[in-house]
Amino acid sequence: MLYPVVSSIYAAIAAMCLLLTLLEGWASHDGWPPRRLLGLLACLVWPLPFVAFVGHDLLFRNAARLPELTSCAKRAGRPKIA
Repeated sequence: MLYPVVSSIYAAIAAMCLLLTLLEGWASHDGWPPRRLLGLLACLVWPLPFVAFVGHDLLFRNAARLPELTSCAKRAGRPKIA
């Protein structure tokens, strides 16, 4: 329920970082030095761990649930204690 909101905020921040890196390069008329290419690559790569954690949580959410515990009195075949 909260994932779409958090994911949208995260994507907006990633897009803003990418845009700022592109605009800095355009304003400096410096071409495409390796540091700018690494900056653009970093803007695209840093959201991937978040995507991996969210995807893992969504896929394996039900697998981690513990079995429901019941009291001895509710188990079949056990006499009730007075």
